[in-house]
Amino acid sequence: PWDQMSDEFDVFDLSFWRHEITAGGGGNGEFQAYVNSRNNSWVEGGALHLRPTATADVIGQGPLIAGGTLD
Repeated sequence: PWDQMSDEFDVFDLSFWRHEITAGGGGNGEFQAYVNSRNNSWVEGGALHLRPTATADVIGQGPLIAGGTLD
């Protein structure tokens, strides 16, 4: 069960943990893209760190306003 699962995160074990790579919005209808980037997920000091990044910070504000695409 979920409440019995633990990981010490001495290393980022990619044989067990996987990144969800999608632009499906997480089921809430919002524009969200999930990517595999060490800017957003890494292990340090025995802890898993997760950091959201605004799409505009990656591709710029212009493409978002002008109907650009995320490839």
